[in-house]
Amino acid sequence: MNGESDSLLVGVQLPLAVAAVVGRGTFKLAPALKQFGLSALGGGCLRLIIDMGRCTGMDSTFMGVVGGLAMRYRKEKNGEVAMVRLSGKNRALLQTLGLDRSIRLEENAADLRDVSISLQPAVPTPADHAALTQTMLAAHQMLADISPQNREKFKDVLAYLEEDAKRDSGVPDSKG
Repeated sequence: MNGESDSLLVGVQLPLAVAAVVGRGTFKLAPALKQFGLSALGGGCLRLIIDMGRCTGMDSTFMGVVGGLAMRYRKEKNGEVAMVRLSGKNRALLQTLGLDRSIRLEENAADLRDVSISLQPAVPTPADHAALTQTMLAAHQMLADISPQNREKFKDVLAYLEEDAKRDSGVPDSKG
């Protein structure tokens, strides 16, 4: 599957929001997922279900955004984020980073059995470089906060993204 076929389909039926990942869940889809998840939360949704049945893989930014949404749903509405129809590979990725502690992981889609939400392609607000960098930085900071192993694993990524964010904001480089 090429990168052009990666997409996010979304829909809401209060108090439930559903997002379906088609292709890879990457930093390119992460801003759209974050935007949809936060909008649904603000609109009264208590649960966000992410259907991973057609997802072929995920990167750390995407997983960090999912983790951040799980924290927000729990904190603001005592809600939850669940990922359903996970492949063994995707489940292992989430467990490796400790996200299984804050996200409910399901192999089947029982949560969606009696739901008739019409899913439409997500239409995110276009993100400029600075906004994408901030999304990536926040996602990796969230992953680092989950465990010391993640902090070590992503220390170089965090350092790069922090410097990139400083450049975007016009803050002088601390090295120069």
